Amino acid sequence: MLHSLTFLVSAVAVCILAKRKFEVVLAPIMLLLMLVLTGLAMAGSLSLIDTLAPVTLALIALLLIYALVARKITPKEIIHRVFTYVLTPGLVCFAALIAFYYYASGPMIVWWRDDVAHWALEVKSLLIFDGLVDGAHHLNPFFATYTPGISLIQWWFMHIAGEFNEGVLYFSLFSTYTVFLLPLLRDLKWKHFYLIPFAFVFLVILPVWGNVMSYLSLAVDTTLSLCFGYALLEIWRLKDKDSFGLFSIALALCGLVLIKQIGFMLALMIIPMLYVMKKHKGQSKWQLTLCVLSPVIVYLGWMLYCRVMNLSGYHTSGLVGHISNMLSGSYVPSPMAEDVPYAFMHALTMPSTSFITYNTQALVSIPRLALLLLIPLVPLLLSKHHAKHRMRNISITLLCMSLAYLLVQFVSFYTVFYDEVPLYVGENMGNMCLLLERYLAPVVLGTAMLVIGMFIDAFCKKDLSLKKPTHAIGLTAIIAVFLVSTNWDVMNEGLLPEHYFQQARAISVQEQAMMDHYWAEDLEGYENAKVLAGFENNSDFIKDLRYTFAPIYFESPSPDFTASPELLLEHIIQNKITHVICFDDVNMLTSPASELVAEDDELYTWTLYEVTQSEDGILLVEYGY
Repeated sequence: MLHSLTFLVSAVAVCILAKRKFEVVLAPIMLLLMLVLTGLAMAGSLSLIDTLAPVTLALIALLLIYALVARKITPKEIIHRVFTYVLTPGLVCFAALIAFYYYASGPMIVWWRDDVAHWALEVKSLLIFDGLVDGAHHLNPFFATYTPGISLIQWWFMHIAGEFNEGVLYFSLFSTYTVFLLPLLRDLKWKHFYLIPFAFVFLVILPVWGNVMSYLSLAVDTTLSLCFGYALLEIWRLKDKDSFGLFSIALALCGLVLIKQIGFMLALMIIPMLYVMKKHKGQSKWQLTLCVLSPVIVYLGWMLYCRVMNLSGYHTSGLVGHISNMLSGSYVPSPMAEDVPYAFMHALTMPSTSFITYNTQALVSIPRLALLLLIPLVPLLLSKHHAKHRMRNISITLLCMSLAYLLVQFVSFYTVFYDEVPLYVGENMGNMCLLLERYLAPVVLGTAMLVIGMFIDAFCKKDLSLKKPTHAIGLTAIIAVFLVSTNWDVMNEGLLPEHYFQQARAISVQEQAMMDHYWAEDLEGYENAKVLAGFENNSDFIKDLRYTFAPIYFESPSPDFTASPELLLEHIIQNKITHVICFDDVNMLTSPASELVAEDDELYTWTLYEVTQSEDGILLVEYGY
């Protein structure tokens, strides 16, 4: 509880000293926590947070004492600021959302392939190793260069819980949604307390409206989108000589990079908005420069760390390699690459539905392409209340951002997803729909968050009024479109525990693997084991084993080292393989491995063999014999 207490006390202290509302200070504090945890994780010393927590509380106490002694603030003023900036309707919404997400995430389990392969596994790895590790010890080297921002926040929640819990993985992810969305309620006052339930429902719905996968998996696309929207909103609300606001924007830009690598591009796209919205004027030059450079510094720091720690990534390597081939003229399109344009356009114009989303969809599905083109134009409706050329420039910039991001996603199927194209075209076009639902969320959900904030501000400033029929009708129409274009069924099936249990997913990948793979009991306590697992070519199988039995590392066979017993032996020695197991007689590992057992023995399937050193060299010996 010390860590959660430190977080909340820090938020209250900032509210009092900076005179900012509770709902406004949560995001920068969480982003600052993310930066601190990243530094500790790079040093392999996440447990040092146990020391930093009480130190932070002591520093806050000393700061408040100094402020009182130096008469910077009086006890009466502190009480006044607590009631003004801490005890707000936003605080009530925060508590209600946190309680709801805690309830909803209780039965949730890890089941989706990407979660098993990386998002859940990374948190397990952080708990096991007390931080990040080098390439030789990484549990999933294919995604080793992924930035760990949200995984570290999930680790922090898990650290508070005291054990690894799959429900807490979801709870912590959903909590980040709350933190980034709460600034929309900045101007909600107690005299409008009756709006609190509506605000609560709205903040729960908005993530699903922008990305139907928001409550179904551990993918960080929705958090990335909301951080993007939060950064845009903070720029829109930035005032002259606003050091706190500029600091919050800098943290948001850094957060985008730490949440996901593509966030670096989003951060670079946001920076021009400081100038388009004319928010650079009236700011300290050195603070503005530091704000603009902050995401570059974080990104270069991460890439340097990956280089030093010998971390590589399947997608990163593919991007660099294929772009290099394009520039040199040696690029060869992947099989079925000619089908990408049609599948891509199909995904932009058709609703996404699959078993992952319970085969449900909204009553009225608005095509992604329509959202990409129309949302950036909405600020033009406020031209009467702001300089017309300013709102025009904002809309043009937002539209250019959306189109540029769309182009990057299209090109990714010729670079990053080069080898995966068959999974998204032809009869698998449904996968393309779901993928773009997630990957385009930043420019759909993030831009929508900015537009919503702009209209909320307009109503609060009386630029718009419900007393005017046109404004009231317009707002009603927007709310109606929002409600009918939201997939309510997916929330009903995914967020209500009594319905979640009815799904076939009620048993997690981890529980299923533990029941199926009884042989793994022999590896208990053998944390440095590296197992070469032979099986039919099925990537999901190896993902399940890595996630379930971490920190034991499982490697799948490759033609590079299974062509002969000699090549296999060389691979075993060089890569320090400790065990071998085959799950059938036809996989590429069985034949060469059978040559490495004792002469009077044979290689059995579903049997664990230990790599041992004998007088005759390396032998595979049945474990326990």
